[in-house]
Amino acid sequence: GAKNEELYLANRSLPQNLLAVDSLLKKAVNTRIDLELSKYPFKKIEIKVKDHHYYIYDGNVPIILKGKVGDVKSKVISFNDAFFSQLEIIDSNKIAIRTLSSQTRNLTLGTILINHNGKNQVTLHPDLLEKQLDGFFDSDGYLSSDPIRPTVSYIYSYRNQFLVMNHSMQLIHRWRTIDTIKIAQIKVTSLSNGKSKMSKPALKVNGHAIIYRGLLFNPAQLRGRHESLSRWKESKVIDIYNTASQEYIGSMYIDNIK
Repeated sequence: GAKNEELYLANRSLPQNLLAVDSLLKKAVNTRIDLELSKYPFKKIEIKVKDHHYYIYDGNVPIILKGKVGDVKSKVISFNDAFFSQLEIIDSNKIAIRTLSSQTRNLTLGTILINHNGKNQVTLHPDLLEKQLDGFFDSDGYLSSDPIRPTVSYIYSYRNQFLVMNHSMQLIHRWRTIDTIKIAQIKVTSLSNGKSKMSKPALKVNGHAIIYRGLLFNPAQLRGRHESLSRWKESKVIDIYNTASQEYIGSMYIDNIK
């Protein structure tokens, strides 16, 4: 996360460590958070920072903890409300999630409204993500919340489309990216236990896109028709889109570290 002139970095090997670094990368302060690992059966801990608070979660365990940046103690703000595979902080009382519908087994977007009385409210929006093949692999993608403007985005991994929603997760726009893949090119096989798996590698179109100040920054996964092969191999390409209109603004290249 980021706030004012500080960047916040988590450590996957030591998830209890939260490092605050100034924008000049000269000063760093580490906070060792008390995660109470013996109390909660975490499997894959994630940490996000927004507005001087950090949020700890693991969608495999339906729990979300919140603490103030710099404090080692956190408190539970959501317990047994929902399992989820992705989470984005909208504001101090609302969290966007991606979960698996228990009824359709499709990926679904929703929100958790945090109430001070402990009676949180989960709202699902099953019409946002559109099923093409199986409703799970074909709808995979990345959720992002704009820290400046009241919008949330979701970009599909395997098709050329992204969604823009308001903080109530009401759809504002469905936009296309500049790639031509409209239908997810995946092949899914059903297993004897009722689950499914991809039977061959899928053609990935979009990366982990981030929305910021009304722009969507998407790490391109496919080389453009007129793009230099050498430039493509030597760089990470970030395609930039306007989220208020169907507009591709341009691309920026970030050279690979040699």
